[in-house]
Amino acid sequence: MVELVAQEQIDNKTILRFKDFRSICPFTNVADVATVELDYVMRQGQMPIASERLQAYLASFGSTEIAMEMIPVDILKFCIDESLRERPPTGWKHAAPDEVTIRYKLSEGKGWGMTASVSFSREVK
Repeated sequence: MVELVAQEQIDNKTILRFKDFRSICPFTNVADVATVELDYVMRQGQMPIASERLQAYLASFGSTEIAMEMIPVDILKFCIDESLRERPPTGWKHAAPDEVTIRYKLSEGKGWGMTASVSFSREVK
């Protein structure tokens, strides 16, 4: 089961770390186990990405066949969609994070490994 093991707030930057992320390798049909770390920057007054919803989304991969190289991209899409799920309150120009970085590290024990980092950033004026 995916577990949120760290959540930090530094100014307007949020860092979330999850362990025991699981998916199924479509090439070997063996479970991949990884650590997922996400950090994002929101403008003041914006709603953060709900860690509970993100944890549930990550847990949904448990029986999904997906190449590990695609997982950070899927997580990034979820985070952007999640932040745009509700209309921003009046006066806000947008609700999406200004920056999102996702790090995915395959757990030890496979004899090989992979670390991926996916970033998204934008400036809205």
